[in-house]
Amino acid sequence: MIVGTRNLICAVLTVAALSWTSDGQAQETKGDFYVSATGDDVNPGTLDKPFRTLARARDAVRELKAEKCDHPVRVLIRGGTYGLEQSIVFSGRDSGTAECPITYSAYPGERPVFRGGRTITGWKPHGDQIFVAQLPQTENQYWRVRELFFNGQRQVRARYPNFDPSDPQFGGWAFVEATVPADANAPVCFQWEPGVFPRQWAKPQQGEIFIIPGLAWNSHIIPIRDCDPDKRLITVTRRLTQNWDRLMKGNRFYVENLLEELDEPGEWCFDTDTQKLYFWPPEGALDGAEVTVPVIDRLIELRATTSESVRHLRFVGLTFTQSLPVFPFIHPLHPDYVDCNRPNSGGYAFYMENTEHCAVENCTFNQVGGDAIRLHGSSFRNRIVENEIAGAGAQGVCIAYLDFWPYDFPPVWRGQQERMRSVSSRLPWAVGNVISRNHIHHCGVIDNFGAAIHLHALNTDGNVISHNRIHDQPHHAVYLSMGFGRNTIEYNDIYALCRVMADAGGVYCNRWSILENDPVLSQGLVIQHNRIRDVMGVNPHGRSSDNPAATPSQDRLERPYFTWGIYFDNSPRRAIVYGNLCIDNVWGGAFLGGGYAEPEDCVVENNIFVDSTVYQFDVAMNENARGNRFARNIVYFQNPDAALLRASFTKGLKECDHNVYFLVGGQPLKIAGLPGETWDKWRELGFDRNSLIADPLFVDPARGDYRLKPDSPALKLGFQPIPFEQIGLNATAELSAALGNQVVTDNSEPEPLAAMRKKAVERKRRLIYNDDGCGPIMQAGGDTPEGFLNGPNSRMRPLPGTQVDSVFICSGATHVLNHASSVAESYADVVDRYKIGGEWVLFRDNMRSLENRGTDVIQLTIDFCRKHQLEVVYSHRINDIHNTFLEVERSTWFREHPDYWLGTPGEAAKAGGGNSPKHWWSALDFEKPAVLDYLCRIQEEVCSRYDVDGVEIDYFRSPMFFRPNLDFQPATPGQLEILTGFQRRLRAVHLHAGTKRGRPILTIARVPATPAACRHVGIDVEQWLKEGLVDVLTVGGGYVPFTEPLDEIVNLAHAAGVPVYTTISASGMRGPENRYSSHEAWRGAAANMWRAGVDGIVTFNLFPNGPEPRFADIGSPETLAGRNKLFVIDSTRVLEGDLVQGVTQGQTLPVAIPGDGKPATAVLPIGDDLPAAGKNGTLASAELRIQLRDLQAVDAVELRLNGAPLTPTQQDPESGWLVFSPQAEQYRVGRNELTFRATAGAPSAERLAEVIHVEVPVVYKDTQP
Repeated sequence: MIVGTRNLICAVLTVAALSWTSDGQAQETKGDFYVSATGDDVNPGTLDKPFRTLARARDAVRELKAEKCDHPVRVLIRGGTYGLEQSIVFSGRDSGTAECPITYSAYPGERPVFRGGRTITGWKPHGDQIFVAQLPQTENQYWRVRELFFNGQRQVRARYPNFDPSDPQFGGWAFVEATVPADANAPVCFQWEPGVFPRQWAKPQQGEIFIIPGLAWNSHIIPIRDCDPDKRLITVTRRLTQNWDRLMKGNRFYVENLLEELDEPGEWCFDTDTQKLYFWPPEGALDGAEVTVPVIDRLIELRATTSESVRHLRFVGLTFTQSLPVFPFIHPLHPDYVDCNRPNSGGYAFYMENTEHCAVENCTFNQVGGDAIRLHGSSFRNRIVENEIAGAGAQGVCIAYLDFWPYDFPPVWRGQQERMRSVSSRLPWAVGNVISRNHIHHCGVIDNFGAAIHLHALNTDGNVISHNRIHDQPHHAVYLSMGFGRNTIEYNDIYALCRVMADAGGVYCNRWSILENDPVLSQGLVIQHNRIRDVMGVNPHGRSSDNPAATPSQDRLERPYFTWGIYFDNSPRRAIVYGNLCIDNVWGGAFLGGGYAEPEDCVVENNIFVDSTVYQFDVAMNENARGNRFARNIVYFQNPDAALLRASFTKGLKECDHNVYFLVGGQPLKIAGLPGETWDKWRELGFDRNSLIADPLFVDPARGDYRLKPDSPALKLGFQPIPFEQIGLNATAELSAALGNQVVTDNSEPEPLAAMRKKAVERKRRLIYNDDGCGPIMQAGGDTPEGFLNGPNSRMRPLPGTQVDSVFICSGATHVLNHASSVAESYADVVDRYKIGGEWVLFRDNMRSLENRGTDVIQLTIDFCRKHQLEVVYSHRINDIHNTFLEVERSTWFREHPDYWLGTPGEAAKAGGGNSPKHWWSALDFEKPAVLDYLCRIQEEVCSRYDVDGVEIDYFRSPMFFRPNLDFQPATPGQLEILTGFQRRLRAVHLHAGTKRGRPILTIARVPATPAACRHVGIDVEQWLKEGLVDVLTVGGGYVPFTEPLDEIVNLAHAAGVPVYTTISASGMRGPENRYSSHEAWRGAAANMWRAGVDGIVTFNLFPNGPEPRFADIGSPETLAGRNKLFVIDSTRVLEGDLVQGVTQGQTLPVAIPGDGKPATAVLPIGDDLPAAGKNGTLASAELRIQLRDLQAVDAVELRLNGAPLTPTQQDPESGWLVFSPQAEQYRVGRNELTFRATAGAPSAERLAEVIHVEVPVVYKDTQP
């Protein structure tokens, strides 16, 4: 199933706005400014005289923009420490543009540090080891000291019990013995355990308790109101209201910020009354040391209103440290309520409010006080990539809509669609943001609730969390809460989690739902291809009997406890969990039924779950759940005391089947939660009837290699291998290191291959011949190599010696192939299996005959092309819909998975007449991860088996990938990202295979001919070009070959260094009554294409079996020059044109002429320079011929060509043909505008006539016809 949104190519993620000289120094060009810690803000900001502050550089950019700057702007920041006394704020007026982004970057080879900490001086001894400093007082300043740093390292606030460096997670805790009163719903007083109460405190109100209350869903810091040491009682200033978050017996805590507890080196405390700071230096003295305390909670702010936004700013290579924590956040309307689902509020080192297309790249966030990066409010297509975030006080990266919930408090979602819709309409959106290739670890230092990445945005679509390495977190790695919409969490390497909390998961989704009947928000989450290991969990209130396998490190703490690898809490809907590897968790690899336990239409498929402690997977849910599937998974475990699964009500489980289960010792499998807990009873309920209890045959599970051996039984049940080599921060490099192999990384290509790739991209391709590979083997004589290549039906024989330089061989349909495959079926397989007769029997026999001779269609084509020095490319139609009416193209994979189809035959029947996309029900649904996985594996096999020069991913066969396309609606931003992710994955496949063989494999994509049409169907061609995901573009279907507007996509591609080849289809060239199939018409279409700037032409559905004159001249403007041509306005519409109905595809006829005198226009492109030919005397004629339908009188219509009136020289009122003889100079090269208008004496009618044909036959003197 892959919903691919991966970010594989490193260069993709950091599109360079900087240019460098060969010695690595930044080129100083107009618009560059420089900042140095030793500079001066009165300087001009040059390399020799840099500014002192980033704020001054920002202002200089504003001044430059006021002068109408028309180029990208760079601010280069020299190494050094920049102390900040206030936030640096960028507003909407600081925005760049897509063409002229503004980049604030580290100077090459240097690392500037932005610090929110102020140096504290004036230290005096206070006793033997402790020093004290009186913080300076100003009229408007009251110090809040929440952290202290010694030489850049965070120090421990004085505490009891002391921090235990030998056991930092489980040592150093005290425990609540009892709450007072014991039956209080929300107690504010508790009793310390006996025998360990600390010293007498002179100022207990200066102290705070850090506590993990209730069920360990949260952490709190609460000031102390009073203390009674005789009774061992502590009273705090506020209650924790909710039952699950209240103080409970057994909760662990420690007391902070009391001078009496400052008893070890490295500790400090702050007296808020006297504003004195106390510190015991870790090295015993302060000589030469620097002590700093954070004074601002936001270092950098990008902040604008929703109407203006901050756009196109990039921050690259910077370091941020020491921002002031703001924790805990107290709800302004409900001061007693601390919502465990909310993100931390305040202390954001890098704050982005209402931003679009901004980026934080390759930055370091070290020991900031709150969130490292917060995206707030409206967030569109921002990129957080390749950063390291360590030791953040709260979360690594958070996307949030608001600081607190402003509506009917607290929010409840289940079953309240109208209320949800109302709230949704009032809140901002987060769309298309990418958080990728970041290393996030040891965060949540102050707020243990903090996840590494948190998405807390109600209206979302297409956000991607991918390729991150996340580890050593107190709580979740990735957390999604309180929202709607499809987002993708994929290819992350996640481990060592939930070191403090419980009831959690590596990937945790709480109250993430859908909004019914909304085209965007009705889509569920996708969690795919992640590796999630060691999600531990800690018992929140002492020993518990429900986890007998636990091994406590202390009497009062128990671990592992109550966690899952992937955990959905409170009723997920339409979520997809696919292709993940979950190892060493507690209650299972995945759980859908937390909280309200009413999951709906969720899929858990193709995952590997290994060695959880209690259950291996968890399908417990209540009687209201429905439509959930658990299929084609592998479960492997060694603990005989563990259950295979936990279940309760099974009505909500639509399918649990085709799985492979293996308990290493061979003991009977146990089913928890059902009477008898036996495997046989489970199967009696109708589940796992086709599943196997068998060794899945991992390559080397002892060494963590969970790839499957070729004879794995899971493969026979349809399991798709997980792309482990693409998981993680460094993708294949991580797997390579683990296995001791040399595997190319996703984001690199050896320099010699890169040079070879460049040369291959630039090679001459005058004509590309596209061959669907079927012809010869469907005919007699196609059963031998000689017959295939040289027989009467050979399509290869006419090519040598022509302008054809490249052959694109399409071996079959999407998932039924003309060659034998271990991934997909061949036509021969399908013919045999489903007893299909007719011409397909000969096809089968010829295929088998070639196979028996050790060859096939692809190999024969490769051999032919090598012999004749032609480029050969495998063309893969990734969504061929001929199987709507061709049974032979319905593979077993397709037949067994109707859930992979975009439509149904029933929907097609209801669509009625016309050319509705719903008629093509067999198109594949690219939101299903298994679909993209399958297609990717086909290409992987081809790249490893055949010596092709490239692979064309043919998105034009056919351009309908998502449900909105069935109603002529555009793809959503999330769906755009799905195809971008898929393209990234295929690009990596080609890179890997090319590197392995020592010669690159080009990545070629065939897409619609305009960026608008591409976006409509889900192809973000601009992003693909920006990321370098294609080497070559082939565009269009060739069905509007004369008037297809090519300029925009040609210019986009050429700006990215990508050549463009456009398509002429023999099907599209027919025109009405086969009028435009002549050689002259092909020349006319080709001339228009060359005029648009294409690099060559692709012929499609043109299958000559003898000499082909078109191959002699249409492949070059030079050979077309002076040849007779026919230029027309296209008047045919076929399938692909209709699939993107409503998107501009160029002029097509008919055009109605209104009877009210308003003009009607039609645009006729002419690629030849007719004025020049007329002037130099080589032009014989260029008549303009127009046919009108339903015209009552010739003089009722006035025609103008490029503004000049024309009078017909010939007319046939019966047929409606009018012939005009313009002067050559009246034509233009390129766009010619025809204007039709009813004359004053025209008959009164709503529609006077229709223009149905426009053509200009161009005849040259003394030339070939």
